[in-house]
Amino acid sequence: PVAADPSSVLFVLYSSGTTGQPKGVMISHRNVVAQFISAGAGPKSARQYINIGTAPFTHASGVLMLNSILARGDTMVVLAYPDPNVLIPAIAKHKVSFLLQFPTYLRMMLKSPLLEEYDLSSLMMISLTGSTAPPDLVAETRAKLKVYAVGQGYGLTESFGAGTFSFGVSVSSDCVGAPNFMSSLKVVDVNTGKKLGPGQRGEIRIKSPCCAMGYLNNSQATAELYDEEGFLKTGDIGYYSDQGLFYITDRMKDLIKCMEQQVPPAELEALLLQHGAVHDVAVVGVPHNEYGEAARAFIVIKEGHDPSDTLKDELWNIVADHASYQKHLHGGIEFVSSIPKSFTGKPLRAVLRSDYYTKSMQPSH
Repeated sequence: PVAADPSSVLFVLYSSGTTGQPKGVMISHRNVVAQFISAGAGPKSARQYINIGTAPFTHASGVLMLNSILARGDTMVVLAYPDPNVLIPAIAKHKVSFLLQFPTYLRMMLKSPLLEEYDLSSLMMISLTGSTAPPDLVAETRAKLKVYAVGQGYGLTESFGAGTFSFGVSVSSDCVGAPNFMSSLKVVDVNTGKKLGPGQRGEIRIKSPCCAMGYLNNSQATAELYDEEGFLKTGDIGYYSDQGLFYITDRMKDLIKCMEQQVPPAELEALLLQHGAVHDVAVVGVPHNEYGEAARAFIVIKEGHDPSDTLKDELWNIVADHASYQKHLHGGIEFVSSIPKSFTGKPLRAVLRSDYYTKSMQPSH
């Protein structure tokens, strides 16, 4: 056999492209071996778990799951398609104990009438991947599937398994857990890079031998990927608690700068989702003559509700009553039929911004 250079590229995975064009992430032999060691470092069990996942092997989550199962010596059930009509019978047939699932597909699964027809009592744990799951989804999952634990972690394609994870039943559902084996995390001020303490929001950065080499054919982006201490710049905003548990609140590239103040879209989206007429929402920053940039909400309303000016006023007031002035929807409210999303369920804000720019440049009639 030919000896491989540990620092050479083994394969390339592509980032999700939710804020721009997807980038090819170079994963080395050393990265894969480090993740293999990390995955096998957890508590050993005499029981062999039967695993099933909906992430394809072209996605980091799919590759990481396969690597982790090899490290632990478990069994994996591979599906051709993650449709609930295929997934639910497969869980029952193979007595699956562990499910790796995207939040979007989990919602589809929970709505399926097949849940009443099949025995899923073998299912013990569900790990959510691809995007942070809202608390209501975690609660519904626990109630309907009666699983021992619903866990979610945090990581990027670029971190290749390094980050955080939690299967704890005692932590809140918006917590992504503590740093996993071989991962060091810190939170820094987004402007100065100064390290922050518990409860202070800033950019989360990760250091691990699992972290990728850089980007394929993109030397500039590669040069900007790590800081001077070798920590991966995630571009995600969050904080950690006194107990060392991490929480993700937003993406740096998603932050809107209105009146020289940073506005996190997730905060406004959470407010708008409290209205009974709102089915889905995404907030993005758009140009504003007076404030530089302002928040604009793209909203999908539930069936039976009228997309009226009265409803717009109600939605505007929800934000105005609960958020500071720079966070108000000065960019407006637009009703849409759907929010464009990646297959992992992340809103494609770059698409919404592009569509807005295209419409705003069209001549009025």
